[in-house]
Amino acid sequence: MVVTARMVSSVAFLLFILSTLSFMPALGRSEAPSAGNEAALEQAIRQYSDVSSPLSPQHVFYTNSQKNFSWGDPELQRRLWSGQPERAPQGLISTPTEKRHLQKRASRNLGTLIKIPSCLGCAPADYSGNKGTLEQLTVMFLEGVQLPTPAELLNSCLFYTSIAGDEKTLASQLKTTQKDSLSRTATDYGCQQNPKLYSIWEVYSGGPDEMASSNDPRQWNYWVSYKPGSWLYEGLYIQGEEKGLDKQVRIREYFENMSVAFANNCGGTIRVMSLMPKNLAKYGFIWGNKELPALRAKVNSPGPNGVTNLIAIDALDMTLQYMIDWNTLAYTQLLAKDDPLYYDPAQLARRDTCDQNTAYELDGQDWFG
Repeated sequence: MVVTARMVSSVAFLLFILSTLSFMPALGRSEAPSAGNEAALEQAIRQYSDVSSPLSPQHVFYTNSQKNFSWGDPELQRRLWSGQPERAPQGLISTPTEKRHLQKRASRNLGTLIKIPSCLGCAPADYSGNKGTLEQLTVMFLEGVQLPTPAELLNSCLFYTSIAGDEKTLASQLKTTQKDSLSRTATDYGCQQNPKLYSIWEVYSGGPDEMASSNDPRQWNYWVSYKPGSWLYEGLYIQGEEKGLDKQVRIREYFENMSVAFANNCGGTIRVMSLMPKNLAKYGFIWGNKELPALRAKVNSPGPNGVTNLIAIDALDMTLQYMIDWNTLAYTQLLAKDDPLYYDPAQLARRDTCDQNTAYELDGQDWFG
């Protein structure tokens, strides 16, 4: 076998390491090492202190091995023995153990590393599939694209029930032109409050981006599911079927996801508007089957969006506001006007309405009741 210079240098370096390590346990113990071990260690150090690097120029550590230093250098010795000054060689001026200082790195703004929608304002995760489909428009995604933050929705969420078949006469007395849904009535009422109450129609953008072309999904228009050519129409509308939600099942599921996402981000005192506020148990559809269960799941739960009170507001006489039991949905008391939870619309100056998005709701339909 041919012995090369590289092999010889590697073996010599390995022997040096092994001879040094054989004495390391003694250095790590609090008791002093034996005289024989100290003498052997000193001999090993001196043996290699004057030897030029055995490494070839091609070796990965060759450059480092060319750094010249002396094991007898006082500064080096001082630092080597600073941890155990009582064992420093005689004549070496020992110093107290030196403290190591960690240099704090300058902070860097790396942005959101993990994007989780419904985590208190986080941006929705990136989606690489087809836009406007139910695969994209999940509850989790819709939690992350809402305009108000969960902090802004705390104690400020306003839901509403459907208009039942036996309530058409009552609905005819609504002050808005919309008689098939409480969408506009509830949204107008919430807009006038101080502090403001949000209905679902204000939570999602109705801006000009109807093709979802913006890099910010919060700016997409989430109300154009019935508008041909829009991003939602292409992904949800079933061609050849009637416009009713009993036929457009993908749009109906999308509205349900929007509602649950809204409920998940709400917290504190919850308000719901109804034509029969003392009989909330009669209502199903989105309020009774989607929003209410999502809210009930958070009753008195810890965290910023746990829910506490449920107050039902009469859609025809909004001065009538009832405290509701979460379990039975029976009203427990009529709120007095001096109650801190009572909103008195008669004492509030009228603001500009914020019901523009309700115009997307088709005549005769009730998307969120």
